[in-house]
Amino acid sequence: MRSDPFIIVLALDLYLKGLSTRMVAHHLSTMYGCNVSHMTVYRWFRKYVKLISAYIKKLKPKVGKRWHADETKINVNGEPAYIWNVLDRITRFLLASYITRGRGTTEALKVLESAVKRAGGKPCDLITDGIDYIDVERMKELLKGRKLISFYIDGWNEDLAKASTKTYTVKADKEGAKTILRAI
Repeated sequence: MRSDPFIIVLALDLYLKGLSTRMVAHHLSTMYGCNVSHMTVYRWFRKYVKLISAYIKKLKPKVGKRWHADETKINVNGEPAYIWNVLDRITRFLLASYITRGRGTTEALKVLESAVKRAGGKPCDLITDGIDYIDVERMKELLKGRKLISFYIDGWNEDLAKASTKTYTVKADKEGAKTILRAI
């Protein structure tokens, strides 16, 4: 290795924080006296991200028993799609992330199954932001006795504060107000 590992890690950190390769090279030159080209920074990024990704995929995350699942509508080449993410509540470790064309039970189960596989177990609680489009029975079958906490977060409501306990589902009623409907 011709370059100092500290410089390489610093370059990767700066690049991942949003600096361009040219800005990273300039920073290394002015602050550390390390004259590298922007293409060197790019090659380091390509080389070491592959190594880091392979290593991270082998790690078994130590996550809690409460997970958050959410989907967000995005555009992919001008077409609508959804990005699904499942995060551990405590560590904020990203357990699963998928981009799908649809927004239904099949897609939700796919990302949840991936998260269960990655974590090596199921959560005690799964928190979502509303599951009106998902077959709740299929989700509960996958969770097998775990709590499915679902609430809408379109706007703050005092009832949402009660949703922090493990036993409530918050759902919009006909008038659109947020109310707690039932204990799970």
